[in-house]
Amino acid sequence: MPLFPITSNAATADYLDGAARGELRVVRDTETDTYLEPRFDASVDPERYERVTASGDGTIVSWSVAHGKGADGPTRTLFGIVELAEGPWLWVELRADEPWEHLGGRAVRVAFEASGPAEEHATLPIFIAT
Repeated sequence: MPLFPITSNAATADYLDGAARGELRVVRDTETDTYLEPRFDASVDPERYERVTASGDGTIVSWSVAHGKGADGPTRTLFGIVELAEGPWLWVELRADEPWEHLGGRAVRVAFEASGPAEEHATLPIFIAT
């Protein structure tokens, strides 16, 4: 489960509603046919930019391990930068078998996970190394 629960707002609704449906949403520039990260404000030119569903395939560019202290002892969470098949880079939580070595260049596939136990807690994309 992600580190803490989050909820949706107007700025994140398309992305998080898509995740709840099992879709990874990004923005496509219809003039250049390039894809932009989900945080891009498509409302700056709705004629040019549209929100679309990405394939969910990607490659690990870089990764890091966050160390913390949980109720049951030390915790480690794997995070990284994933380049989507469509081009944008995303900062995401990763899942991979240990040891966490040589992850750069590994293929990943999106999966979705609730950020918390309550109904209002959003579903988030995570990426699993294949």
